[in-house]
Amino acid sequence: MQVEELELEPNDEEQEFLGLTEGDEEEKDTNEATKTEDVAHNDTNREQNRIKILEDEIKRLREENEQKDKTICELKKRILDLEDETVPDLSFEVETSHVERNFMANEVKDKEVEICEMLVENEIMADKLEKAEENLDDMAAHCITQQVKEGKEVELPDEQRKDEDEEIFPNEGATLLDEMVPDVQVDKTINETVLDFLHDQDKPKKKIGKTPSSMTNRVKAVYTRVEKRDSSYIYPEDGKKKKDTEDEKKKKDTEMWKAENTKLGHFLPEKDMNLLKRFHQLYQGHEIHCEPVWQNNKTNEIVPLKSIIKLLQEGDVGNQVIDGYTDTLKTQQERKGQDRGNVAYITSTCWTLITSANESLNHHFHKKIAEMQEEVQLKGNDYYRLIVFPINSFGKKTSKNTNPYHWTVVYDVEAEEWRHYNSFRSRRKVDPYLQDAITVKNCVEEIMKELELKKKDLPQFDLLSQARPIFKFGAPIKSVDETPQQNELSVDCGIFVCYIIKRLAEKREIPQTLRPRDVAEFKVHMVRKFLNDDQRTWTEDLWKDHQLANEIEQ
Repeated sequence: MQVEELELEPNDEEQEFLGLTEGDEEEKDTNEATKTEDVAHNDTNREQNRIKILEDEIKRLREENEQKDKTICELKKRILDLEDETVPDLSFEVETSHVERNFMANEVKDKEVEICEMLVENEIMADKLEKAEENLDDMAAHCITQQVKEGKEVELPDEQRKDEDEEIFPNEGATLLDEMVPDVQVDKTINETVLDFLHDQDKPKKKIGKTPSSMTNRVKAVYTRVEKRDSSYIYPEDGKKKKDTEDEKKKKDTEMWKAENTKLGHFLPEKDMNLLKRFHQLYQGHEIHCEPVWQNNKTNEIVPLKSIIKLLQEGDVGNQVIDGYTDTLKTQQERKGQDRGNVAYITSTCWTLITSANESLNHHFHKKIAEMQEEVQLKGNDYYRLIVFPINSFGKKTSKNTNPYHWTVVYDVEAEEWRHYNSFRSRRKVDPYLQDAITVKNCVEEIMKELELKKKDLPQFDLLSQARPIFKFGAPIKSVDETPQQNELSVDCGIFVCYIIKRLAEKREIPQTLRPRDVAEFKVHMVRKFLNDDQRTWTEDLWKDHQLANEIEQ
C-alpha cells in the first residue's frame, strides 16, 4: 500500500513542471483578461468618440435650422413688403418707348422736309439775285445810253475808274490800248453800237399790257398763295363764302372726328386705330362725337369719342376723362385685392359739390366721405394710403370769361398731412389756388367731426367705434414746389393731374419737369387705356347688343 501511494505522489520534477504549467495558465488568463479589458476600453472610446461626433452634428444641424428659420422670417417679411409695394405699369414704359421711337422717326422726316424747303428757298433766292443783277445792269445801261443820247460825257467815279484801270491794265498805261486797237477801229465800233441803240430807241414799242417787272410780281406769278387752316379748328363764317349744304356739313363733321386725321393718331397701334375706325363707320348719321368709347355701367361714367379725339389732337380734357382714368386705376388696384395701402379717388366734380348751394349735391360729397370712413372701420386703419381730390376751380380769378383750372389736392394718411399740387404756379411764387385747397381741407374736416359725433352715440363694444378718423383734425397743408410745370400757353392741366395721380398710385417719384414729348406720350397712353379696358371699352358686339335692345323697345 505504501508503494502505491509513493508511486501516486509526484516527485520534485513533476511538481516543478506542474507549478510552471499552472503559472503559465494563470498568466495566460491574465493576459486574456487584460486584452479583453483593452478591447472593451477601445470600444468605449470609440463609442464616446462617436457620441461626440453625433453631438457635434446635432449642434451643427440645430445652428443650420436656426439660420434657416431666420432666413424664412426675412423672406416672409420681404414678401409682405413686396405685397405692400405697387408694381409699376410696365406696359406704359413699353408704350413710351414705342411712341418715342415714332416721334424720333417723325422728327427725322420733318428735318428732311425742312432741308428740302431750304434748298428750294436757296434756289429761289439765287434766281431772284440773278434777276436783280440783270435789272441793275439794265438800269446802268439805260443811264449810260441816256447820257450818250443827250450828248453828255459818260463819266465814272474816280474810284471805279481807277479800279477798272488797275484790273484791266495793272502794269500798263493808256498807250497800250492805242498799240493794241487802232483809234479808227475803236471809234467806228463805238459809233456803230451807239447809233444802233439809238435807232432801236426811236422805234415805237408795242404795249403788251403788263406792268414793269418786279420781284413781287414775279413771285406772285410763280407761286399761288393759299391760306393755311388748321383742320381741328372751326373758323367763323366771314360772310364772303357760301354756306355749306347739309351734306357738306355732315362730311366735315365726319372728317373732323376721324382718329387718323389727328396729330397723335399715327402713334396708336394698328389694333386700336382699327377699333376707332370701325366705331366711326357704325355710328355714321348719329351724333358721333357724343357716343361713348369707354363706359362704366356701375357709376354711369363715360368717355365719349369727342374726348378721345381731343386727346389725340393735343387739346384740353374735361372731368369725364379725369374720372374715367382714375376709375381705370381703381380697377387695377381692386384686381390686386390689397388689404392696406390703397388709394381713394374722389370725383373731379367735388369742388362743385362743396361750393354748391344745392343741399343734395353737398349731401352727395358728405356720403362719399362717410363711405370711405366705413371702409376704414371695416378693414382697418391702414386700408387707405392716399386720398386724391382732383379739383377744377377758378382760384383767385374773378373774370367770368376765364375758364376754371384743374389742380390736385392729396391727403397723405400715413404722413397725416395735406399736399397741394399745382402745375401752373405764379412767377411771384404765390399759389392762387392754395386758398381753395384750404377750403377743401376745412370742409372735409367738418364732415369728419360730424361723423365722430355720431360715432360717440354707438355702443362702446361696437367694432365700428374702434377705428380712428381717416382724416386727422388740424393736419397741416403745404404746396409742393417740385410739381412739374406746364407751358404758359398749353391747356394740359387735366393731363398733368392724371399724370401726378398715376405716379402717386404707383409709389413712384414725380419728376420736376415734363417735356412736350413726355406729355404727348402720356396722352397716347391714356387713349390706349380707354381702348383696352375689358368689359368697359366699346366693341362691335356691344354695339350690336345695343341696337338689338333699341329695336325691341321700339
